[in-house]
Amino acid sequence: RFMAVVSHELRSPIHGICGLSDTLALSEKDPARQRKLKMITNCSTRLLDLVSNIMDMSSTRTKTLKLNPEACNVTQVMEETVHMLDHATDKQGRPVKRPSVALINDLERANLPVIEADIHRCTQVFYNLIMNALKFTQRGEVRITGDYLPDTADVEIHVSDTG
Repeated sequence: RFMAVVSHELRSPIHGICGLSDTLALSEKDPARQRKLKMITNCSTRLLDLVSNIMDMSSTRTKTLKLNPEACNVTQVMEETVHMLDHATDKQGRPVKRPSVALINDLERANLPVIEADIHRCTQVFYNLIMNALKFTQRGEVRITGDYLPDTADVEIHVSDTG
């Protein structure tokens, strides 16, 4: 019960941030500002997902976790995640990605099909994998590649780093 109340109290203002930033982005004429407003929308959506994940953790204990499968363009989800992390900062306001590290998204070369998946869970997994790679890579690169295996209809995502 406590988690439900806390979740509701956090979700309401975050939904407001998501909606307002999205509305502002749609009406903004300046592409640079529009991109920044979309980043606010993406970050607030990520925060909303985090609150939901906290609730989901309590659901896993009671074995009631539910996924929301839908059409998922993995290449687009990764592009948005990479863009978010390319501009992410730590608690001290420093960029997460060091200037000596290249963040390379090569998923477009893989020509991956649209799959049925939980987009928010995919984003969460991609974000965490790439964030960890960036944290431990002092110089070099973090590279994202992928493969489609037609025999099994599997999509593989690879995150490699020089850290």
